[in-house]
Amino acid sequence: MHETRIRARHVRGIGGGARTLSLQLPLLAREVPALAACHAGTLNLQLAVPLIVARPDHRTRSIMWEPGEQEVFDLLRIELEVPFEGARHPAWLYIAHQSPHRATPRVHEVIAPYIDLQAHTELAVVLQQPCVLLPYGPNLTCVVA
Repeated sequence: MHETRIRARHVRGIGGGARTLSLQLPLLAREVPALAACHAGTLNLQLAVPLIVARPDHRTRSIMWEPGEQEVFDLLRIELEVPFEGARHPAWLYIAHQSPHRATPRVHEVIAPYIDLQAHTELAVVLQQPCVLLPYGPNLTCVVA
């Protein structure tokens, strides 16, 4: 099977991941039991190329995760390579439909079992799903289709 590796950099997020994910994760794990092993916080990654997920591995039903907060989530199974060309760790792209990150296809949130990234800023996102590289402007965009 062909895989796609996208160079990435760990960046500071907007600060809401730990609080919201602690509420969402048990509900998400009802639909995808493997998520129960994930840490209740997100890793924010800036990718070398934009990534659009047109076909996630799982799209949740609309989940009421807090009174007045109802949302759909796309989940894509990936591996994180930490550091770049180092050990691989199972992880998921976590695409919250109401997240401001959806407007920036170079920035993605990832959930995974706890991974210490303190000493590693350069890593890779490894995709096993079919991915098409399309030229948009001067850059390529990776589309999981």
